[in-house]
Amino acid sequence: MTETETLCNGKWLRLKRRGRWEYAERTNPGGGVMIIAVTPEDRILFVEQYRPAIKCMTIEMPAGLVGDVATAPTRARSTPRIASWSRKPVIARPRSTS
Repeated sequence: MTETETLCNGKWLRLKRRGRWEYAERTNPGGGVMIIAVTPEDRILFVEQYRPAIKCMTIEMPAGLVGDVATAPTRARSTPRIASWSRKPVIARPRSTS
């Protein structure tokens, strides 16, 4: 198996290389939250937001990091249009990368 080399350690990300592949991993993994909001018409709600890393808009499900300013249940309660459509909050826990 190919060795994994750490290229740089930052406050939020660690840059790594394994073979010819380079990738980033979070240095503070605490988990992520995602809201799967379903409208009364059984449509799934997505959000559009600008992502500076790729310099364009993306379409994705509302999500955030655990420990961020607000977690999914808090965001759902503070966003009435999402809260009124949500059927069940889903909390995903990332696999350990160590």
